[in-house]
Formats: sequence, structure tokens, C-alpha cells
Amino acid sequence: RIPILIYRQISIINIVSFIYFYILQLIVFWFFNIKTDFIPQKEIMFFLIFSNIYAIFYGVISTYFLKKQLSIKYINENSNTIIEKNIYQRIKKYSDRAKIPLPLIGVVDQREFNAFVFGFFKRKKTIILTKSLIHNLLDKDPLILDSIIAHEIGHIKNDDTFVSNFLSGF
Repeated sequence: RIPILIYRQISIINIVSFIYFYILQLIVFWFFNIKTDFIPQKEIMFFLIFSNIYAIFYGVISTYFLKKQLSIKYINENSNTIIEKNIYQRIKKYSDRAKIPLPLIGVVDQREFNAFVFGFFKRKKTIILTKSLIHNLLDKDPLILDSIIAHEIGHIKNDDTFVSNFLSGF
């Protein structure tokens, strides 16, 4: 997971610096009234198109590898335990309020308190909650758990995972 994150950060830095220097070049040419035929418009268009293709590819591939890397236990309405049914009902309640399709619900066995959404396409979004988050907050403070779930539902409603993957191409 770390090499992908490092590669993504480096590519974003490279892309932003490229765009920055292109804009800086245009400002300098305009300010000093420099007339030139060398403003690489075709290269910029190719670069932007390639960046978008990369973003879509990255979104689909990262979802695939994330599913392979995590040992996700999926929850549905037929889950066995009371805790899983409780989590399912909470997520269903907030997705109904947000008027979005019910996302896939997964639980990961990790010590960290974490919750996140992944998935590139709107109907294939997955909310992941860690077991430690569920077990500690469900008993002690269910309102905080509800706010975390509502926050993740907000990411799905706003399509933040698609936007972040799309912007990673830039």
C-alpha cells in the first residue's frame, strides 16, 4: 500500500508543478509581451487526456487491490450477530436519509479506529469499519458511531472517491 501512496503523491506533485510552470510561462509571455509559437498546446492537451485516463485506471485498479489486500467480512441483512445487524440497520438508515443506494458494508479486523469508503463507481461503493471502532463505540457512545457512519455516507453522496481519483490524474 505504501508504494502506491508514494507514487500517487509523486505523480500529483509532478503534475501540479508542470501546470504551475506552464501557467507561469503564459504569465511571463503576456507580461513582457513576448510573441512566440512555442506554447505546447498539443502537449498540454495530450497530458490532460492522459491524466484523466490514468485517474480512471487508478480508481478501478486501486479498488481491486484494496479488496484483495484487506480481509473484509461483508455484512448484509442476513448477518448472524446482533452487532452486525445493528451496524447494517444504522448504515441503511443513513443511506435512506441521504437517498443513495445502500453501499456494501465491510468489517476489517484491525486495532485502529478507522472508517473509510472506497469504490470507483457509485453503485459499487463500500463502507469499511474496523472491529475495534464498532466494539468500542457501539457500547460506549453510539452517537459518535452514528456520526462516523453519516460522515462516510456523505462521502458516498458527494461521490468523493470518484472526485479524488479523478483529481489524482492532475
